[in-house]
Amino acid sequence: DTVAENVDAVARTGSISVGSFTHTVVQSPAGCAVVSLDPTEATPGAAGGAAFFTVATNGPECFWSAETSEDWITLTTASGTGDGPVDYTVAENATTSERIGTISVEGLVFTVTQAAAVCAVTGLDPVEASFESAGGPASFGVFTNGPECTWTATSAEDWIVIDAGSESGTGDG
Repeated sequence: DTVAENVDAVARTGSISVGSFTHTVVQSPAGCAVVSLDPTEATPGAAGGAAFFTVATNGPECFWSAETSEDWITLTTASGTGDGPVDYTVAENATTSERIGTISVEGLVFTVTQAAAVCAVTGLDPVEASFESAGGPASFGVFTNGPECTWTATSAEDWIVIDAGSESGTGDG
């Protein structure tokens, strides 16, 4: 007789009958293992958020744990026994670059590819200027969320003049 591999984490017993006689077969369990992740990847938007994927094991008593080295991925459920979820939260991506991180579960890898943020002006410094009645020159800094982000300064007031060459830029300026 031939016995197939036992991929489960529990022992199994079977029998072969010949006439009134029974031949009993006992097979040892396989070691506990995580057999799959479902799905194996996620592509959250730049805003981030909470999500999960499912861990499948070869037995209900098999313990597993998940880990990540990414500071922008937080594991909220990082271990379990048997089949179960890995709950995680992805922080907002405020940069204009896509980022890729992983979550490992007992040697299997879940990949998170987060979208980049849309270019935006993130601040001005200073945000206010005061002048004597005679007026005069001044400047302020423009900050963006990426070096490739373009911006244009405009004034709705005809008494505020933006100097030629400083009315637009790319990145911080």
